[in-house]
Amino acid sequence: MTVKIYTAIPSDLSPPVPDSMGYGFCVDVVLATDYAVLKSERDALVAESAKLTQRWRLLTIENIKICEQSENVYAAGYKHGLQHAGDGAAQSECVEDEFCGLALAILSKAEIPATDAAIANIQAQGVEKFAANEREWATHWEKHGVTDGSASRCLMVAQDAEKFAEELRKGEVK
Repeated sequence: MTVKIYTAIPSDLSPPVPDSMGYGFCVDVVLATDYAVLKSERDALVAESAKLTQRWRLLTIENIKICEQSENVYAAGYKHGLQHAGDGAAQSECVEDEFCGLALAILSKAEIPATDAAIANIQAQGVEKFAANEREWATHWEKHGVTDGSASRCLMVAQDAEKFAEELRKGEVK
């Protein structure tokens, strides 16, 4: 919100402020209602910042866990290299495939709920944009007098998409 600043002369203030020096002055004031709106907006931003900070912390913890898992992959590869040094097996493509398979197996078992929630939220935002687009089309069809059911179909699709977005956020969709 942009706050409107009002300029007042001393006689406009309540109670009036005497100009004892005779210089004449003005003061800038903000309405109490504007101040209350600003305060509530600030409080909402502080709450949103706290949520984002918490999500960032959870993602950081998950990142550390994944790094720890990658050390297991490295150790397995190093061990394999020591076991097969000199026989050429460490350099072959099939060994690289084994390492990739091992890495995927280890990392796929890592539990990353904050990352999963963030991805689900991003997916839900995309579905919500689709729903909003369908609602815009419904409005367009109604505005132009299209009576073949296109508008109602668009609204039904939008409702289904919004429900699907909720399910994504709750983790009910795999």
